[in-house]
Amino acid sequence: WAARTIQMKAQVKRQEEVAKAIYDRRMNSIEQALKIAEQHNISRSATDVPAEELPDSEMFLLGRPMLQARLENLQAVGPAFDLDYDQNRAMLNTL
Repeated sequence: WAARTIQMKAQVKRQEEVAKAIYDRRMNSIEQALKIAEQHNISRSATDVPAEELPDSEMFLLGRPMLQARLENLQAVGPAFDLDYDQNRAMLNTL
């Protein structure tokens, strides 16, 4: 059981690090888009492309309010974990 516990702890730690890295990249992307939107005084969406289809390099076109809301929402919810992470945490708690 000790070996299984060590393996599960390592797997959970890896999953946490991956989720944190994705979260950090997303935060940076939104922060940069917000800066550009502010510099160009884009106060409302300047694109017809759905937000989820917009590449990061053009995200500033969503405008300050939407980007600010996205940033605040991401800060509030934190990193996203998949189902495997939850299952591994549950398994770890039973070992």
